[in-house]
Amino acid sequence: MQGGEGPAAGGSWTPRGADRTGPGMPGDAAARVVTASVADAAVASPRAREPAYVRSHVAGGHIAGQLEVEPDVVINAAHEVEVPVYQGMIDRVLFTEALVAAGHHLAPVASERLLRDGDV
Repeated sequence: MQGGEGPAAGGSWTPRGADRTGPGMPGDAAARVVTASVADAAVASPRAREPAYVRSHVAGGHIAGQLEVEPDVVINAAHEVEVPVYQGMIDRVLFTEALVAAGHHLAPVASERLLRDGDV
């Protein structure tokens, strides 16, 4: 800025580049239309909503819901069979296999409800 410009001198302040115009600039309507059409196409595609893989790490509360037990039971069982719990997430396949190997009382229900075709 030069002397006499800017908010301190009573002038107005605008973000850098806000006054620019042209293709791809913030005020360009064509850029907004292209962006919107790409976003709409991604939302409209059913494959965009489907995960490419089945999640293996799930929240302890989700596993508890599947096994119909309290979340603290799942966390305690994970600690008993030495399955890591990282930020509340548990690898459901590792958890199930560890329960089965340890002969834990949750093993039959876990292998029935947590494992899917293609796991293990």
